[in-house]
Amino acid sequence: MDRSLVILVLVAGCGPPSTPAGDGTIIGSTSVAIDTRSTATRVGEAPVGDFIADTLLAATRARGGDATVALVNSGAIRGGRTTRDAVPVDIDAKLGRVYGPGALTDHDVEGWIPFRDDHIIITVTAAQLKSALERGAAQLPPDLLLDGGGPLLQIAGARYTIDCSGMVQIIVPGLDVVAQEGTRISRLEIGGRVVWDRDAGIDELATTEVRLVVNTFVSDGFDGHIALTEGRDAEELPYDAFNIADELVARVMATSPIAPTMDGRITIVGDCGQPLTLP
Repeated sequence: MDRSLVILVLVAGCGPPSTPAGDGTIIGSTSVAIDTRSTATRVGEAPVGDFIADTLLAATRARGGDATVALVNSGAIRGGRTTRDAVPVDIDAKLGRVYGPGALTDHDVEGWIPFRDDHIIITVTAAQLKSALERGAAQLPPDLLLDGGGPLLQIAGARYTIDCSGMVQIIVPGLDVVAQEGTRISRLEIGGRVVWDRDAGIDELATTEVRLVVNTFVSDGFDGHIALTEGRDAEELPYDAFNIADELVARVMATSPIAPTMDGRITIVGDCGQPLTLP
């Protein structure tokens, strides 16, 4: 899905942008700089990606959901204010920005995930999860000027390794078909258990199932995430009842000063290259 034009943020970021619920009030703070720019979030693991994925997983489970893994497409991570029925207030809402160290307002935090996406809990095999991860890995290095790299998945409850020397997944545009499965995901660990390690000869992909939570932009197959459309036993989390931006605001209020960091959930082996262009 082409997101190269600012005017396409409404339809291509995920769902329509949300109307900021807050009023710009300071709700907490960060003791470290938080970078939501695509140059940070679409090239590998990002501290803000870990923070959002952790929040999504915890909030889902607090409501009785049985997900053990959370996925956040990097294309959904932005920065800056948006309105429900207009283009972003400023370019930061498309490209992201750096926050802090210092105070955070409700508008700041809501802008990290500005889209009105529903979420869904589904059961997939580890093989299907690996295929979804291959989709994101295939775009490394991303062409950021053309809004590439959005399919890369930030994650909670699992870890994976991208081997840049592997083959990239190729999909047939418009046909929802994987023409060539990728081989860049060389290791996948779910809940502390290794289910795939190419080099160690471990392959439990077909026999392992996982309950994961993800937004419906991804689960419906947008941005080429074809494998997740095969998820089953769906439990829907409609936006009106479950708003990830509200959950992020609540977490910042409860745990400030926050200090998002990386813990090695996405390991990149070799040189995938630098982004082809920088916005």
